[in-house]
This record gives sequence, C-alpha cells and structure tokens, in this order.
Amino acid sequence: MSLTNRILAVLSNLVSTSEGQRAVTGSNDGVLILIDVLNWIDSPGYQEKAMYVLMMIAYRSETDRNTMMSLGIKSALLEPVLMGFALAQKRASGILEILMMEKCSNDPRI
Repeated sequence: MSLTNRILAVLSNLVSTSEGQRAVTGSNDGVLILIDVLNWIDSPGYQEKAMYVLMMIAYRSETDRNTMMSLGIKSALLEPVLMGFALAQKRASGILEILMMEKCSNDPRI
C-alpha cells in the first residue's frame, strides 16, 4: 500500500468525526490538496478516495461547501463524472448533487 493510499485512508477516518473534519478543513491547504488529487487522472483509486473525503466534508458543513465552490471543485469533478470509473462517477455526482442542493436552498427565486 503506497503512502498516498495510506494518507487518504487516514483522512477518510479523520473526517468521519467532527473534530477531524475541522482539523482537515481548518488547515491552510487541506481541501485544496484533496481537490488537486481529483486531477491525477493516472490514479483513479486516489481520485475515488479523495472524492470520498470531499463528499464527507461537503455533506456536513455549509461553510466547507462554500470553500469548495470557491476553490473550483465543480470543474475538478466534471472529468470524473464524464469519463471516470463507475465509483468515481457516482461519488463525483454525489458531491455535485450536494453542492447543487445548497445552491438551490440559498436561491430566493426557488
């Protein structure tokens, strides 16, 4: 098991708790690094694990969803949605759905 794989596994466990999520999202580049992993097209396993961590973060915190949006997560998720493996497509679609529900709930026209 590679070091990157181990780190992503630890992050998955960390963000499952509120304290761990605050630690990951509170660091200067925590979310940005995870979004960067989505661009590693030669490592679909890493992409899937990073998407799992991002999905957990997005599901739990409006502030973190807004941070993700400002860091450009939507464009990073488009490639896995269109051309990724089945699990990557499912996770990327799930994150986009969470982000879109947030946008719809904040839109006064709806």
